[in-house]
Amino acid sequence: AVPLPGHEVSFQLKGHELTRFHFDPSLKRTFWYPVQTTLAPSVIRIGHPHDAQSHRHHYVVWITHAAVSGVNFWDDERGKGKGSIVHQRVLGIWDGDDAASMMTLNHWIGDEDGKVLLIEKRHMEVRPLEGASSWMLVVDSEFTSPKGQTATFEPSGFGLMSARMAKS
Repeated sequence: AVPLPGHEVSFQLKGHELTRFHFDPSLKRTFWYPVQTTLAPSVIRIGHPHDAQSHRHHYVVWITHAAVSGVNFWDDERGKGKGSIVHQRVLGIWDGDDAASMMTLNHWIGDEDGKVLLIEKRHMEVRPLEGASSWMLVVDSEFTSPKGQTATFEPSGFGLMSARMAKS
């Protein structure tokens, strides 16, 4: 795990980047890009190939939800009824012989009132598999509400963690 300028950490195997985690607090949400094997170019893409304008919220591999206590974190727009997942700080970065990982603290914030709806502690681990031609991204997120509040993940047709696959 190699920290880089601009709120990025590159996860590498033998000097080859497998993925990069982007967590600039000015972003709508954090995301991983690129995602590649040790042998091939990125297996994911940013945006939708046939509708780049209305699908610009497809940030390659990302975590979000369409409805948390009535606030939409899925769409890319900001404003009334929308929310942003704002990185607060890195809690740790670890390198090991079998994996590299990092933990971040993120706030799920309503854009309209600036209210924190969820506090997310996210642990991400990149673990090469036998033969070093593939790897796993393991993500564990712990969600809590601010003290004295409750939050609800409402039904949605979208997954909590998503990936926009490249055509190849």
